This record gives sequence, C-alpha cells and structure tokens, in this order.
Amino acid sequence: MCCCVTGFSTNKKAKADIVMSASEHKTRLSDMAQEEILYRINSGELTPGTRLPSEPELARQMGISRGILREALNSLEAKGYITRIPRGGSHITQREESEMSESFSRALISADLSELLSLREAIELYCFRLAAEQYNEEELDKLEKLLDRTDITPEQIDRAFHYSITRMSGNNLFQQLIALYFDRAQQMRLPAVTKKRLSAAEAEHRRILEALRNQDMRGGQASLRKHFRNIRKRCFIL
Repeated sequence: MCCCVTGFSTNKKAKADIVMSASEHKTRLSDMAQEEILYRINSGELTPGTRLPSEPELARQMGISRGILREALNSLEAKGYITRIPRGGSHITQREESEMSESFSRALISADLSELLSLREAIELYCFRLAAEQYNEEELDKLEKLLDRTDITPEQIDRAFHYSITRMSGNNLFQQLIALYFDRAQQMRLPAVTKKRLSAAEAEHRRILEALRNQDMRGGQASLRKHFRNIRKRCFIL
C-alpha cells in the first residue's frame, strides 16, 4: 500500500513537471517571437504603419505555432507596439513621444544592474574621449575641488564626478542617461561600500582626472574600465 502511494505520488509529480516544462517552453517561444518582431521594429525593418503578414504566414516565417504567435502579438498590442484591426490585420503603431518615453522607462526599470552598468560604462568611455578632446581647464579644476570636498558624502561625490565627465562631453542626452542610471541604482539594494573600497574609488577618480588633464585617451579609458570592474566585483556581478 505504502509503495503504491509513493509510486502514484512520484508519477503525479513527474506529470506536473512535464506540464510545467511544456508551459515554460511555450512562454519562452512567445518571448522569443516578441523579441524578433521588436528587433524588426527597432532596426527600422518594420516602419510605423506597416502591415504585418497574416498570422498563418508570419507563424510559418518564424517557425512557431499560431497560438504562440498570437500570445506574442497580444503582448505587443498591450505594450502599444502594434494595432490590430478586425479583418484588417496587425499594423506597426506610430508611437508618440510620451509613449516612447514610457517604453524607455519600462526598459530602464526592468533592466538588471549588470545591464545598467554596461550602458553606463559604454556612455562614460565615449564621454571621456569627448571630454579629453574638448579640454576645459576650468571644468577640470572644478572636478579636482569636487574630489577634495568633505561636506558631502562619498556617494554624492561619485555621482557628481561621473555626471561631470558626461557634461564635459557636451552631449545632453548622455547627461540625462547617466542621471537616470544613478536614480535607478539608488532604488536597488546594493551592497554597502566599505572604507577600503571608498579609498580605492577616490584613487581611481584621481587617476581618471589626471588622464583627462593629460588628454591621455588610452590611460584614462583603461582607468575607467578598471573602475567599472571594481564596481562589478563589489556588486558580485563578476
């Protein structure tokens, strides 16, 4: 009796695992279909107003079932990427500025720390080059004074230092993106910064500043990359 009950329980669990596995597989396929259509939209292949192929044809092109495709289209419609017209097919939506802003906000909120740091690193590496090329001694002096301040927290100094480099690039969009990064990072539960790490970060900042003064592109970008490696280590990303 006991063995029969155990065997029945095991079979029941196995069946549940199979159902769950099939469900997860279907969800992954739907997500992949969404990503493929979004790629075509964001790359410009599918422009606003473009009518998508019929569901049977699109499902055939993507190698998925119509049911999975329908799930992907439902999700894209809910997010505002497509409009579906009864008997008129699915069309790429002309997105307004507010909708694009909302879409970017959703992407920013859903990104993990590793993705956010990668974005920030790419921006800052490029901004460092622009800032070095446009050499502004007055701004560099302000940066040096910033690093010497004792009336604000090390975290405030860190944010102001990196924001200042993007400001020196002269690109307003980069400034806004870095500001958004720090706002988002503040909402995350990051590991506490030790005194040892604060001291190391200050030394890294001064090396970056020295490279800016010397217009040392290679040295400065190497220092920035090391700075980001250390941030990742502190956050257990590496």
